[in-house]
Amino acid sequence: ALRRGKQTGAGGAAGPGAAGGGSRTSVLSQFTVLTDRCLYDYVKDKTKLGGGIALKLSVGVLFGIIWLNQGRGKMTQGKIFVVEGPIFFCCFSAVFDTLFALIIKYPLTRALIQREYRNRYYQVAPYFFAELLTRSVFESVNALFLGLPCFFLVGMDISSPMQLVVFFAVLSILSTLGAGLGITVGTIAKDVQEAQGLIIPVLMPLMLFSGFFLPYEEIPIFFRWLYEISFLRYAFNILKMNQWQDLDFDDCKIDAALSSVCPVTCYVDGEQYLDETDASQLSMATNFYILLGFLVGMILISFALMYRAIEAKASQG
Repeated sequence: ALRRGKQTGAGGAAGPGAAGGGSRTSVLSQFTVLTDRCLYDYVKDKTKLGGGIALKLSVGVLFGIIWLNQGRGKMTQGKIFVVEGPIFFCCFSAVFDTLFALIIKYPLTRALIQREYRNRYYQVAPYFFAELLTRSVFESVNALFLGLPCFFLVGMDISSPMQLVVFFAVLSILSTLGAGLGITVGTIAKDVQEAQGLIIPVLMPLMLFSGFFLPYEEIPIFFRWLYEISFLRYAFNILKMNQWQDLDFDDCKIDAALSSVCPVTCYVDGEQYLDETDASQLSMATNFYILLGFLVGMILISFALMYRAIEAKASQG
């Protein structure tokens, strides 16, 4: 369909070898056709598609078994870090899986994309957003298979159905952020080997400064800016508030006379824990807005980099 649109242009001006960006097909038509192509690419191999779902499901079940029932029963201080473990690793997995898939896809398909662009089959924007949309939809669905078994096997708090909605909303946003980050790094990399080598340098700061491994007060002052720009931090804070708000801890019984002599660190309820660990410094809504801001910024940056890379190659002939 894209080729037909190119060939029916006036005077056949859009010939092969010309600089890209002049497709006679409308942007909406390009986006529709490219979305269909991306969808077909994802679903044509049923074994690969089923294997991806099975992998997500098995990882979710594994997390659930490792932390089985840790969120049930009496809620004690010792369960805080234990319950936050599967929450963090669900967040990390949502980012890592899409990042890993797309960080190596662009170096592998770069030649094909640039050839089709030079031949004016489509513009950069329709391709970029078709790829991003289909990948985000599939990875958001995969997040359900990752999160559902983990959420219920661990026994995370579900006093309200909205807690489950918030949990999966965060995982879906992280999946899309991982897609944008993967496109960004994949565009910068010269080849697959370089792209794979960039995975750890990209992910390590996000992990270390997410608020799970290092408490904020333990982070050296000159590294705290990394904490502020780690989008995992905001996602993790949302899910911490989602889990601990309105929960009371059963083992915090402080004797006033004893505490005056020997201070005891004990959280009476979830709100106190969130306050003292800076997790509730921003409201849940504010954390969501910031996370969505990161998403918009990541999409714009990844699109700009891809556009620049394809245009630069097309101008070289």
